[in-house]
Amino acid sequence: MQKTAAIIGGGVIGGGWAARFVLNGWAVRVFDPDPEAKRKITEVMANARRSLPGLTDVALPPEGTVSFHDTIAEAVAGRRGYRKACRSGWRSSTRHSRKFRRPARRRR
Repeated sequence: MQKTAAIIGGGVIGGGWAARFVLNGWAVRVFDPDPEAKRKITEVMANARRSLPGLTDVALPPEGTVSFHDTIAEAVAGRRGYRKACRSGWRSSTRHSRKFRRPARRRR
């Protein structure tokens, strides 16, 4: 069974994650309201296809697929959890726990 990732936002970071997942055999479902998102991700994918093979000495798996969706609900349909890249670091949640916890502050 092929793994599937949903990407919300196909900008620089979202496009990079989409390329990494696709080139490692995942199916990727993208939502981005920008009408140029498909073109931008296609360009990021082309760059990644040229550079990623040079970063490893093992063969990459068969390439996955990218699909674009008109709503967030369509992009995440069937997903059980999520992971979000944000300014304060990685945060993750599941269907049963939707609240984010603020990272603990370091004492000086």
